[in-house]
Amino acid sequence: MKSIIIFISILFMTTLGIILFIGKKNIKSSEIIPKETKLNHSYKFGLISGRGGFGDRSFNDIQYNGMVKVKKRYGIPFSVKEPHKAEDFNRLALELINEDSCNVIFVGSFEWKKEVDLFSQKYKDVKFIILDCEALRYHKNLASIKFKQNEVAYLAGVLSALTTKSSSIGIIGATRIKPIEDFIVGYKAGAEHINPNIKFIENYLTEKFKGINPWESLNSGSKLAFDMIEKYNVDIIFSLAGASNMGIFKTCSIKNIFAIGVDADQDYLEKGTILTSAMKNLDKAILFMAKVILDGNFENRSYVLGLKEGGVGLSKMKFTKKIIGKEIINKVKNIESQILSDKIIVPSAF
Repeated sequence: MKSIIIFISILFMTTLGIILFIGKKNIKSSEIIPKETKLNHSYKFGLISGRGGFGDRSFNDIQYNGMVKVKKRYGIPFSVKEPHKAEDFNRLALELINEDSCNVIFVGSFEWKKEVDLFSQKYKDVKFIILDCEALRYHKNLASIKFKQNEVAYLAGVLSALTTKSSSIGIIGATRIKPIEDFIVGYKAGAEHINPNIKFIENYLTEKFKGINPWESLNSGSKLAFDMIEKYNVDIIFSLAGASNMGIFKTCSIKNIFAIGVDADQDYLEKGTILTSAMKNLDKAILFMAKVILDGNFENRSYVLGLKEGGVGLSKMKFTKKIIGKEIINKVKNIESQILSDKIIVPSAF
């Protein structure tokens, strides 16, 4: 018991060090450069990130990188806001509109669907794009971008089933929301495509630790990962918990098992430990929507981006491809081609 307490204490200090090291650095991400577009525009973009703000090396940072790429590519200035509480949205949206003169606003969370619906009705000269979910209603100035995260998760599941030695793989989600459930549905289907008898140990931070912010609780992620490894002999953990992933990754590294990152290419955060990352390319989505707007092709509808559109994809596995081996990587690529050709239809939570 004493040794476990000492381990957790060391782990907490280690993860705290990670937080201090991370600061506000942004994630590197690949970029698809769109064709030339004239820069004679009067747009200013705004971004309200998901709750928790920037520095997560994941969902929010990818959005920020998207804005940087838009400015670099098209010369569009931008302002960003970081909400930390649900009630922050209205104030931050008003600041973007009234103080920063933004006429295109990206909203990086499903959490404010109702607020976006109301704002888009009141501020009809402002275009609103809500990311990673459907809008409640598609007013003339409102669009959404959704991702087929189930498709990339399917590939991560295939890779996990081909790599695991224990046939017991873990899943840690921040909380039960549709995008996370969609990841998990695809992940399980992919793993079961390879091994129908594979065992899943699935947990959510909000159900194990009361009163935490599941998106930025590194210590909780560490503890839950440690418990799953010790009790259930999982040797891969699919991590779906924002900045809390970094606590999960550290535990996986200490216990010498694999993790799978999400949203961004997180492979470099624990080199050789993160088997791959199931990427959701929000930066490319923002760049894509910027071109749509500049070309005058904005439509009040849902834009859906999957493997075919480059909206999702596995990381390049820079630090693990030699460990995985060409045979397994080729099997994953073969299954990806079957998804692209519609020979495999990936199930979804939606």
